[in-house]
Amino acid sequence: MKAPHDNLAALVLVVFVLFNCLGGSEIAFAYKHGTVFNGSTVQISAIHYVSGWGKDIQIANSPASGVQGKVYAINWQGEPVPLAGGLVEARKWSTGQLVASTRTQVEGAFDLRIPPGDYDLRVSASPPASNVNPAFIVGRVLAFTLPHVMIRVGGVNVTAEPLRVGKDFGSSGLTDSAGFFNLTVWPYYSLEAYSTPIHVSNELTRIADIHLNGSVEGQHERSLFHVKLIHREYPVGPEYPVGRVSAVLPGQTHSCDYYLNTGPPVTAAVTFQGNRYTIAVNGNASAWDLGFDPERRLLNFTIGSTYRSPAVGEFVVLIPKQLLDGVPVVFVDNVEVPSAFTENATQYFIRFDYPLSQHAVTVGGSNTIPENISLLVPLLLTVATLSFSRRRARSRSRQTQ
Repeated sequence: MKAPHDNLAALVLVVFVLFNCLGGSEIAFAYKHGTVFNGSTVQISAIHYVSGWGKDIQIANSPASGVQGKVYAINWQGEPVPLAGGLVEARKWSTGQLVASTRTQVEGAFDLRIPPGDYDLRVSASPPASNVNPAFIVGRVLAFTLPHVMIRVGGVNVTAEPLRVGKDFGSSGLTDSAGFFNLTVWPYYSLEAYSTPIHVSNELTRIADIHLNGSVEGQHERSLFHVKLIHREYPVGPEYPVGRVSAVLPGQTHSCDYYLNTGPPVTAAVTFQGNRYTIAVNGNASAWDLGFDPERRLLNFTIGSTYRSPAVGEFVVLIPKQLLDGVPVVFVDNVEVPSAFTENATQYFIRFDYPLSQHAVTVGGSNTIPENISLLVPLLLTVATLSFSRRRARSRSRQTQ
């Protein structure tokens, strides 16, 4: 007759074969002998199985004893709100040694399994978990189309970036068709840590709800968020209001109108192949003398600085696709400069930047280049060839000497 531990060992082998037949990719087991009943037996201490479908199942000897509970944060209005992401630690009461830790879940619940004994239960939270008081940055995004005419702009990507990284947390969103946006941000909020002695018996201990009170530290300091606007038709700056910084306290709302430009775009009406088109240039500096060459299909204009202009000018050219031959390219003073473009069904939106002083700009298609460029390239090649020939002649002269 087989011993009990032989029967259990055979059972484990059957389980192993069965799991492999079902498509399992890994199974590991461990056993140890002990005198439990009828002499000896086999005790499975852990089984870990990873199936072929990526499902992870674990059966382990985790303690049946421990502590459960819920953690709440007291917000700026004095109301308890479930705290997600709080840190719960169990430390030995006699030595302070960390035994186990966990994080609170969405509803503030935690389940910490620890062996029986006396412990110091500690609960704390730091940003972003402690930032339990949302604030709101709302407003409209506007743009000038004429000197005294503004429009509300939809589809603008609005981002609130915290100036104190790691303490405050922002968000982003798009303006609606009326140019309106509403961002939820999470200003810094400090919570006092909690500590209490507990005794854990052989059973799971359920403790009363834990409340973390707001700390005096930093609670009356406004959180600063930089509001950034991105839209394909408009350059990045200059920013108005200046800096685009919103200051909010936990639970408050900051409202403001934000402008994509500080003046209307420069426009020109052109005729090409019997049709009328409008070209526009948006920029954070001046642009003037817009003109279109219908024979070479080139747009020409001049850029320059004003007393309010930054060191580098940023421009977006809006031009109908029918006016260009090929993908857009940009030349400044007859030299091609880096540029990028987006497009819709009818228009290109061409963005470029350049250090500011007065410069001549030409925008064309990849199949057309400015006339001066076509003369300049052969000239540069000729100069390079002559220079190379002179160097070779000097080298040969030295060798003969």
